[in-house]
Amino acid sequence: MDIINCEHKSTEIIDSISVCKGCGWCSSEIFVPDSHDLYEGRTLVPKALDGTRIEIGVCRSNPSVERVIHQITSSLGLDSTETKIISLYNMVEKKFQVGEGQLLRVVIGACALLAIREEKIPKTMREVAFTLGVELQQLASVVHKIRMHFMPSVPSFIDIEILVNKAIYEIFENQVNKINLPIYVDIMQLDHLKQDVQTFRIPRDNFYFRDNISCEEFQEQIMKCYRKVFTELCTQILKYANEDNIVSGKQPSPVGAAIVLIAIEATEKPSAEEWKNNHKRVSEIIGKKFQVDSHLVMNDRYKEIIDLIHHKVVDLPWSYLAKENKNRSYLYVVDLVQFHEWILNSREKGKRKQHVLLNDEELEEYLRNDNEVEFVKNSWVNSEGQNENVTKKAPKKRKRMLREIDTSQQRKIEDQVSDSQTDTFENNEIDTRKKRAKVGSKKREGSPTPIVPKINFDPNAIDMNLFNHI
Repeated sequence: MDIINCEHKSTEIIDSISVCKGCGWCSSEIFVPDSHDLYEGRTLVPKALDGTRIEIGVCRSNPSVERVIHQITSSLGLDSTETKIISLYNMVEKKFQVGEGQLLRVVIGACALLAIREEKIPKTMREVAFTLGVELQQLASVVHKIRMHFMPSVPSFIDIEILVNKAIYEIFENQVNKINLPIYVDIMQLDHLKQDVQTFRIPRDNFYFRDNISCEEFQEQIMKCYRKVFTELCTQILKYANEDNIVSGKQPSPVGAAIVLIAIEATEKPSAEEWKNNHKRVSEIIGKKFQVDSHLVMNDRYKEIIDLIHHKVVDLPWSYLAKENKNRSYLYVVDLVQFHEWILNSREKGKRKQHVLLNDEELEEYLRNDNEVEFVKNSWVNSEGQNENVTKKAPKKRKRMLREIDTSQQRKIEDQVSDSQTDTFENNEIDTRKKRAKVGSKKREGSPTPIVPKINFDPNAIDMNLFNHI
């Protein structure tokens, strides 16, 4: 039966494919991606492996196909889910001409991924594609189309832009789970927020920071500024990531969300020590937040994304900040996901209850010290009136600035130590001078004395009469 001869005469376009609303029938090209690799070994005649004709819309049992499914499930080690794989394949075969050859193996592999619910994990997809001897691109395309037509209620493949907007809404605008906390004071990034505002040329008229501003007003203004900067960061990252197809519409949403966070961090690489101490904790939090395999996020895709983003970092508007604030974005993401972890832990206590109150006492372990809060707030106020166009000295590194806050006691100890060492140093210096003087005197004694010529001049021998005419 052809789509043109369908009795319902009611079609719609889905992914550039004509699909009948009545019977669900569509052209056999649904499983054919842009590449021509999938045509290899594909039979277009509506016949099953046993030679019988395939009746569209009729569910049938094909022993030959079941034998192939059994072989594939055995090779993949999925014997326990064979029944579910068969039912998924029958669902596909009921509406589409699968045929035989390479396409049959691709469809069975896609059904196997859907049966074990690991179609979101690229690592598993690569293993299945390698075992079946098919292309990963073909397998991903078939999985996407099967999910789109048979499992539309599962939101696995959505645009990353939509995901970012949804995340921003959940953080800043959702009234049910609204978080009334001064985010930037908690994570201590006010100085970085100020630089981001200047970098993205956000009009300062939108944010009012007066001397007598209240805590609530300060919190509201910071939240507005933070939301604007966060949105701009994600937009810029997506803009450059899409040029190299890092993020696409077919990318599973949890992996895409984690990629966005990692891309922000990747604009400024952390030091080796920070990576060693923090990467495991960050990966686990990201995996928990976005329900994705943390090992996959940080290992399989991490190096590739960092390398690609770093090639673009020279074009990013905040690249000049990376030279002086190497760890700025990394600490930004660490604090952000740490704050997310606190939110998740607070919500876990209430389980399925609504309006769970967040415990402020537990937040203390996620906060930084008060000295740092005051230091950063003063940094914001003191530099607010300066002209942005005036060339300034390179800012100190964040760690160095924070280290200077709590170094008063260390300086006292250093002064005491230096005082005790001063006398020793002076005595050593005097001894050194004496030694040099002795060496110099020895040199003068050993060297021949220079002969100074005498001038034969006697003032009494001058005839003064010679000067009478003056």
